[in-house]
Amino acid sequence: MTFLGPFVIRRSPCSRTEDFGRMQPRQVTQAWLDQWRRRLPISHWRIEGDEIPQNDVSEVTGTPDSTWTRKQIISWLEGYDSSPGRYATKTQLLDIADALLNPDRVEEVQDLVEEPAVENKEIEVEGNIDEAPPSDETQLE
Repeated sequence: MTFLGPFVIRRSPCSRTEDFGRMQPRQVTQAWLDQWRRRLPISHWRIEGDEIPQNDVSEVTGTPDSTWTRKQIISWLEGYDSSPGRYATKTQLLDIADALLNPDRVEEVQDLVEEPAVENKEIEVEGNIDEAPPSDETQLE
């Protein structure tokens, strides 16, 4: 890998290795490169002989889970004719996906919501409500 600039010297993302000089190639391990890849923008680094993991992010298969991005979950839901709101969070989107995949769970939640509410009992009040309690008639001078 080679640092392309814009500076003469660039600090290494890992504090244990030496700084990188501009246009000076250096050998690094694939494990080191995989660990620090997110800190090496293509505009500043030339990486040769890299074995990029083959993850085709454009086509997501399976069921949504917490490893999916919000955008991927939305596109998966659109495939099931579900259109969540613009401001839905990732957790809310995962709940919607779970409801689509497990319709029995939705019925269980509805059963819990439809439980009878506790009856309000009227409380009997002794005496007249309009009467004020006796007050202390002492005044400060």
